[in-house]
Amino acid sequence: MSRSEIRAGGRNKRRGTITESCDYLVRRPAERRRTDPLVTLSSLLEAVLNHMRHLPDVQPFLFPVNPKLVADYYRIVSRPMDLQTIRDNLRQKHYQSREEFLADVNQIVENSTLYNGPTSSLTVAAQRMLQRCVEKLAEKEEQLMKLEKQINPLLDDNDQVALSFILENLLTTKLKVMPEAWPFVKPVNKKQVKDYYSVIKRPIDMETMGKKIQAHKYHSREDFLKDVQLLVDNCRAYNGINSQFTRQAEAILKVTRESLEQFGDHVSQLEANISKVQQKMLEEAEQSDVESEDTQLQGDEKRGRGRPRKYKPSTSTADGMNKFGDHVSQLEANISKVQQKMLEEAEQSDVESEDTQLQGDEKRGRGRPRKYKPSTSTADGATPRKRGRPRKDINSLEEDLQYSDSGSSELEEVESKDGGYVELSVNADDNMAGDGFDTSEFLKIKREVPDEPPHTEDYVDLDRSNDYTFPTVVKEEPIEPDMNMEPHMMEQPGPPPLEPPHFKEEPPENWQKLATSFYGRVNAPVVERCRVNFCTDLEKSVLMSNFERRGWHQVSPDDEWNFYWASTQTCRNLFSVESGYRMNDNQMINHFPNHYELSRKDLLVKNIKRYRKELEREGNPLAEKAEVVLQSGQVVTRYVHLDFVPVTFVLPADYNMFVEEYRKSPQSTWIMKPCGKSQGTGIFLINKLSKLKKWSREAKAPFHPQLTKESYVISRYIDNPLLIGGKKFDLRLYVLVTSFRPLKAYLFQLGFCRFCTVKYDTSVTELDNMYVHLTNVSVQKHGGDYNSIHGGKMSVQNLKLYLEGTRGKAVTDKLFAAMQWLIVHSLKAVSSVMANDRHCFECYGYDIIIDNQLKPWLVEVNASPSLTSTTVNDRILKYKLIDNILSVVLPPEGVPDVRWNKQPNVDALGNFDLLIDEELIEKDDQTNVTGRLHKSHKNRTT
Repeated sequence: MSRSEIRAGGRNKRRGTITESCDYLVRRPAERRRTDPLVTLSSLLEAVLNHMRHLPDVQPFLFPVNPKLVADYYRIVSRPMDLQTIRDNLRQKHYQSREEFLADVNQIVENSTLYNGPTSSLTVAAQRMLQRCVEKLAEKEEQLMKLEKQINPLLDDNDQVALSFILENLLTTKLKVMPEAWPFVKPVNKKQVKDYYSVIKRPIDMETMGKKIQAHKYHSREDFLKDVQLLVDNCRAYNGINSQFTRQAEAILKVTRESLEQFGDHVSQLEANISKVQQKMLEEAEQSDVESEDTQLQGDEKRGRGRPRKYKPSTSTADGMNKFGDHVSQLEANISKVQQKMLEEAEQSDVESEDTQLQGDEKRGRGRPRKYKPSTSTADGATPRKRGRPRKDINSLEEDLQYSDSGSSELEEVESKDGGYVELSVNADDNMAGDGFDTSEFLKIKREVPDEPPHTEDYVDLDRSNDYTFPTVVKEEPIEPDMNMEPHMMEQPGPPPLEPPHFKEEPPENWQKLATSFYGRVNAPVVERCRVNFCTDLEKSVLMSNFERRGWHQVSPDDEWNFYWASTQTCRNLFSVESGYRMNDNQMINHFPNHYELSRKDLLVKNIKRYRKELEREGNPLAEKAEVVLQSGQVVTRYVHLDFVPVTFVLPADYNMFVEEYRKSPQSTWIMKPCGKSQGTGIFLINKLSKLKKWSREAKAPFHPQLTKESYVISRYIDNPLLIGGKKFDLRLYVLVTSFRPLKAYLFQLGFCRFCTVKYDTSVTELDNMYVHLTNVSVQKHGGDYNSIHGGKMSVQNLKLYLEGTRGKAVTDKLFAAMQWLIVHSLKAVSSVMANDRHCFECYGYDIIIDNQLKPWLVEVNASPSLTSTTVNDRILKYKLIDNILSVVLPPEGVPDVRWNKQPNVDALGNFDLLIDEELIEKDDQTNVTGRLHKSHKNRTT
């Protein structure tokens, strides 16, 4: 199954479950919008389709006509159509305009007219449905038209956009795919062909042409052909006329001319319209220049001054600057004099500063001179701004300083080289000197951590305190987000960044350090947070919200990434031998290379059987067997401790073994599942060998070639499940594995139960009713009794409370301990064959069913459990799941690093419980070092 099919099959429609208490779901995080207009168009059309489905009397058109009930329908109707088929087309992005969508709706009306007659009540209902569809589309006319133009630029009113679209389509679909085009796709590498750019002065290639198309640089076919001709001319100039590359370039030119001729009158009309627009714009520009000159002349007459107004040089003529002549020369001379005067003043200021510095050293009476901060005067002689009381600014740090003077003094900052403190010397004015102000006194300011309240009473003199050590900066712990808050409120607040001071030239690179001295103290160095780049194959809101909340940046898989939330197929391609990709120490991915050893149904059964046999050969007591009497009276031998998987066989390889087992209890029911599919696809139940033989014959038929390549597993059906409200359910538990050798696994506390929508019935007539037997949401959501508010789900916590109230706490605790036992030994069964790559982690979705004896059975394990949110609680749960996964697998700094020992602290676990850590168990077999390992599991593992 392709990636697009998987996404199409797993896409759930949005339902009206938003209430006032969860209005944060109305807006997408960070106001993100869909960038693919085809996705948005499909969503709007599907909303119209859902409205049509709820109209009265449309039930006959909801699904395809059953040929068993209406035998002659497909003989009369050559192009059948129904609302379910239209929905499938929407989810596969087949409709690129309203016309295509309306054509299929109209096809339903035509089919009903043809088969039932124009006066039939069904035809009238179909016509009413079509009329309502037209009305709904008319309500969204403007939005739909905008999307259609984005999908097909030929519909755009801008002729330049349409022409660029045609040229881009020609370049990408015809020219670049030609076998002769490979030398001209990218620019010539100057390292490999060193003399190319010395010979060719106007290089061109298809990539450059593509950029010019996107910038709308081509206004006609001739402009595009000139660049293709330039490609040929360059090739002739460098390689020669008889070169193979020249012949390839000429073939590209020939195909380009033939392709452009095919567009004919349409492109000619576009070029004519573009030319008219350009001509009109030129005329308007000339008219604007004339009006501007008239206005300027009138302004000079009104001013009545001896000198003319300073005009901005005109760019409309080639000699625009010459007409200002002597006036500009006079201005340049004046500017030169001012610059020379400013330089002389700057030199004089430096001399006076040195004299003052020497006098200050004499007064201090110390052996070392005062360490002055380098002058910030600019090269053009501009003196620094004289400051009294610092200017108030939201990003400044002046609130940490308290001045007792009125702000009329000049403060000169002095900074020690070690960045410890700043001493502000005060140059007294005449008035201050008269009051006996001593200029040898200095204001000592203690260095503080940013955003820390000042302690004015704890001043330290740099000259007398040489052993002072600065306080360390304590990193704040992340705050657990409130799930009831809006997404933009979940972002961690931080101090506003320092605004760079207004430098007269380009600010220096270390402006943040210099900016602190503008406000009289030195801050702790600003530590930039490491940039984390992520990429993902799944654009799920719970993923994107968590990544964006951490400040991560999204990149493409071809760029440098640190964290990749990939699909299973991408992971297999990445780790394949053919790719040759080697991951760095700062990269992590969410799948192990051969994750299918656990998630594929046939391999899971194979590995568990092998694990049992190995324990038997070792004489391990875990492999103990005992005879068990089934409800049917049959006596079988089973494992005492490892009996958590139903009897399973792989077909067609184990067909004979299955037949032998089936004959021991002919009335039993078995369930067939394809090994490589999910979401309930291809599953069916059998209770007779004749059904299996029929399936086998169809699998070998020539019109089912795909079935011959796929294997199935057949398992004994758990026909006595635990029921709540008369309905069958199973459990979805999330298990995070960070390492297989040693085994480290964590169990998520917030699992949930999935219920069927129809009450459980073991009768033969309900054997094919998947709404009775399959708990998959992808199956149940299509049922008529599906509840979109709770989604047929119940939390594991509520299940535990229910069982404690009906069965007792001791029995319930034993059940949950048995489920943990099941998970641990299923992981141990594959730990020896799993490729334990240190860059990998994986979150598995365990599906477990409980029988009426409160015995858990492992149904299957999913490598990519669904992250689609069907309800409000579902979204909250999966948001917490992703957030806790990132906290566990990443080091405390939040940056991927495979050199980390993968030992998260207790606070980082969040809603995860440590299930097993063989490394810790090996260190101390006598005590429960994990503190969260279940007692029953600890007793068995030791």
